[in-house]
Amino acid sequence: MYFVSFLSIFIMTHAMFYKEAQLTVSSDIVTHMKYILSLDQVLKLTHCGWHFVSWLFYACLPITPVQAAVLVTALFNGLTAVLVAWLADRYLTAGKETGESREMAWLPAVISFVACTVGPLYLRFYNANYYKGQGTPNVWHNPTAVAVKPFMILVDVITLGYWECRKEEKNGAERASWKKKLRNYQYILAVLLAVSTLIKPSFLMVYLPVCGIAELWRLVKNKGSRKEWGEAVVQNLYFVPSLLIFLWQYLKIYIIGGEAAGEGGIAIAFFRVARLYAPSVLISLGLKMAFPILVIVIWRKKIFKDRLFPLLFGQFLVGLAITWTFTETGSRAGHGNFGWGNMLAASFVWIFCIIFYVREMVEERHKLRTDKGCRWKYGIPFLFLLWHFLAGICYYWELLHDMGRQL
Repeated sequence: MYFVSFLSIFIMTHAMFYKEAQLTVSSDIVTHMKYILSLDQVLKLTHCGWHFVSWLFYACLPITPVQAAVLVTALFNGLTAVLVAWLADRYLTAGKETGESREMAWLPAVISFVACTVGPLYLRFYNANYYKGQGTPNVWHNPTAVAVKPFMILVDVITLGYWECRKEEKNGAERASWKKKLRNYQYILAVLLAVSTLIKPSFLMVYLPVCGIAELWRLVKNKGSRKEWGEAVVQNLYFVPSLLIFLWQYLKIYIIGGEAAGEGGIAIAFFRVARLYAPSVLISLGLKMAFPILVIVIWRKKIFKDRLFPLLFGQFLVGLAITWTFTETGSRAGHGNFGWGNMLAASFVWIFCIIFYVREMVEERHKLRTDKGCRWKYGIPFLFLLWHFLAGICYYWELLHDMGRQL
């Protein structure tokens, strides 16, 4: 299951990015791989995570910079596919008997392939570009966005475990073991979050506000004492490394040096960037998120009871707010860099909604045979999921034949 998930997405990604890397015109991977020729050039970058791994492959293997960049990007996307299959397997087999779990062994691989290839719906009369303007759950042109996705999945899932561990506060002889477990969670989260920020700071921008709001809500709801507020600060110190990296990135880009220093900054301009490429913000949102929106509306009473989904949904809302509110000024005004957090968060909402939908369908598979209302309930979202999937596959195929279109 994991091998199939990895191999299918690895091959697709490798073929697509290899053709993109051959472009003579500017493209994201061509721009990024120029820096991997030497370690000095890598370390000059503010978001150097993907570049460092690509340089490491180039320095330690007898391959060209193009091959190193493409191989690393494909490996990151393959890792994402494995994590999606792992998460799907956890949800589908939870509470199932061994025999029933074996019957569904192929489903996680299918879910992983679909989740890693779906794209926004396409209406030619609305927007000639495919995902420029509305964004996409799967990016086929930006290697750093690809590289940060596995870290996003790991951080979100581990955060859930960390929060559950905090609720299980122990006393007496078990307290020392409990505190050690908490520290281990913090160390792992600190490292993963710092690495993800070095690759691309966009995930931190949607993750941090949601965690802060959740922590504040918990303390206010429980009328936390001064001691509890102090403990909450200590238990969230794992953010410190990534926040320091984020501060360094901001200063280097906009203040003390780099591409935008002295010629640009950050401004509040509602919907300005979103409207550069598409006529309507709401229609664009619907094209990108039609299937997840249907799943959330139909199963609204159940999906929010899941422990993971509120965290993902909160990140998606924060990402929307950032995308629709902030813009860069100067030469970077049209780059849409504040949209990456929203697309990353949307990708995990997409992943979860597909897993949730399939799990519900499996649990009600016997009812589907006899209940007409149940068939409509699952049939309509399925048609939209199929449209999303075919649109993503067709766009990928078109890119292979005409890479110059890229977006």
